[in-house]
Amino acid sequence: MRNWKMLRIVIFDDEERIGLQLKELLEQSGDDLVVDFFQDWHALQFYFSQHAHIDAVFMDICFQGSTSSGIDFAEKIAQSHSQTKFIYVTGHPREYLQQIFMSKTVNPFGYLPKPFDRKAVQDYLQKIRAASADSQDLFPFKPKKGTGGLPLSAGSAVFFQRQTLRYSTHPSRFL
Repeated sequence: MRNWKMLRIVIFDDEERIGLQLKELLEQSGDDLVVDFFQDWHALQFYFSQHAHIDAVFMDICFQGSTSSGIDFAEKIAQSHSQTKFIYVTGHPREYLQQIFMSKTVNPFGYLPKPFDRKAVQDYLQKIRAASADSQDLFPFKPKKGTGGLPLSAGSAVFFQRQTLRYSTHPSRFL
């Protein structure tokens, strides 16, 4: 049986044409992913508040009319989604390359120059798949004394029994 997991990928770019082009390239690369495109920071924040796990963000760096860069936005997102991988997208890689790798809170997964190369997009998607398959999701909980976490695979269902405070995991293809 194949270990199958849907990847959740987000594109954040202020240029609709560019964002939709990247979305199409990603969607053509497989049926094991959900790709969402955003142009608005507040909509993106809301989306992240509604999804506990997002595998990767293709983040534009330069936003017209904004005092914040994609690097700034990534740092804000990483505070609550530290496992999310950030691939910076830019038409000017030489100008931003040093900034990309100088971030104190975001470890960049890489950068993708504009215009997009289909092979480069597919290569990043393969790297995201591999990194996602190697990672182990945690279901955090806070018992009365201290905090802890249950190591769970992405395809596990957790059942709690109140009287005994036991848990068990059950593989599920539907989660």
